[in-house]
Amino acid sequence: MITINTVAFAGFICVCIALCFDTVCRWISIELRNQNRKKIICIDFDGVLHDNTHTAWKNARIISGDAIMDSISWLHRLIYSLPKDYEIAIFSSRNAAFGGIRAMKKWLFMYGLSEDDIARISFPIYKPPAHVVIDDRALQFSGFYPEVKNIISFKPWNKRGKE
Repeated sequence: MITINTVAFAGFICVCIALCFDTVCRWISIELRNQNRKKIICIDFDGVLHDNTHTAWKNARIISGDAIMDSISWLHRLIYSLPKDYEIAIFSSRNAAFGGIRAMKKWLFMYGLSEDDIARISFPIYKPPAHVVIDDRALQFSGFYPEVKNIISFKPWNKRGKE
């Protein structure tokens, strides 16, 4: 006679097999993608391309403020001078917010990038596995952990010397 425990155990085994199969399929998919993965140059938006020092944050869809001097021409040169095994990703806190990516693309177009230029840039909603990150609010880890006072007193490049 089949008892409830036997049915529950069989169900449990089926779920375990399904989860293992799903995990193996995901792993294979990731490994196949990694074979052809490009090296990602991850660029922050606010404070690296967009000058956010004179305007208060409203929301991800509203970008007021100009381009930082030479940022657009630098980005344009970067797009066309990187080897084919590199890609540019703009990763910002705006990416995961409703309308944030669209607003950044519109802003980049308004400041001189063409639609073709913008199409060569990815806008991931999750932090990509970057080859290098260009960000105004980061400390480079060099094998030594920063002191708490250095973390607390950190200021991005555009706020240093201003009180």
